[in-house]
Amino acid sequence: MIFGLTKLSQVIEFWRDAGPQAWFAKNDDFDARFTAFATICI
Repeated sequence: MIFGLTKLSQVIEFWRDAGPQAWFAKNDDFDARFTAFATICI
């Protein structure tokens, strides 16, 4: 099992969908979505 129940393709999709703007900017909404997503990956 990779990343708990999450497939590697789902991790890549999450980051691609977010886009570079979200990767480097302070955004509380994105941070909350990342935290929720990361929680299911562990």
